[in-house]
Amino acid sequence: MRVVVVGGGIGGLALGAGLRRRGFEVAVFDRDTDVAATGGYHITLDERAQSALKDLVEPEITQRLLASGSALRLRERDAFWDRRGRLLGHGPDLGDSASIDVDRITLRKLLAEAVGDRLHLGCNVSGVGHDDHGAPRVLFTDGASVSADLVVGADGTHSVVARH
Repeated sequence: MRVVVVGGGIGGLALGAGLRRRGFEVAVFDRDTDVAATGGYHITLDERAQSALKDLVEPEITQRLLASGSALRLRERDAFWDRRGRLLGHGPDLGDSASIDVDRITLRKLLAEAVGDRLHLGCNVSGVGHDDHGAPRVLFTDGASVSADLVVGADGTHSVVARH
């Protein structure tokens, strides 16, 4: 089965990595020209997310990501302050949490590594149609196109794929 994933954010890359690991013919296309061109905030991976990640990518990539993170159980409880600097309260005690915070850019780079040469950057999608055999075809602004058995739209809020 040929799968085209439009969108190389965390979701699209995770799907592409998992499909590739399972032997599917997959291609991921993203308009960014650099996988590090994204917000640099941290993201929390709870136990379910860590388990899913282990299924999607090779163990070495998972180990590298987990080694880059910080365990929430090692952090002080969050404090909440009002605009005058008065303490309003504290967040939950995370002492027993197995969750970790990881850098979004690091996560995206490692997922891109798992997708490998099947990640195509700098590709702007203009639409989705059908080829001569009725299969879905992704159209790009440069005039190129690619057909697949399945097209997945992981291209965000203003999804071109969803509109088609």
